[in-house]
Amino acid sequence: LHPWVTKSGEEPLPSEEEHCSVVEVTEEEVKNSVKLIPSWTTVILVKSMLRKRSFGNPFEHQARREERSMSAPGNLLS
Repeated sequence: LHPWVTKSGEEPLPSEEEHCSVVEVTEEEVKNSVKLIPSWTTVILVKSMLRKRSFGNPFEHQARREERSMSAPGNLLS
């Protein structure tokens, strides 16, 4: 145990008997604990958003990209 956890022993941790208790979990609770498992595409999307630190609507960004024109501004190519 690192000394900073207890302020070098000034504030000891509470005893395990005082603050811990056994929790019994039934098989039914285990079966009902997960309601929805995300698809792999969702997991990949969230990972990408976390990596880029971008929490906006990714589908809105895609729509904006599709709206861009590939022609030069002001019809300079005409």
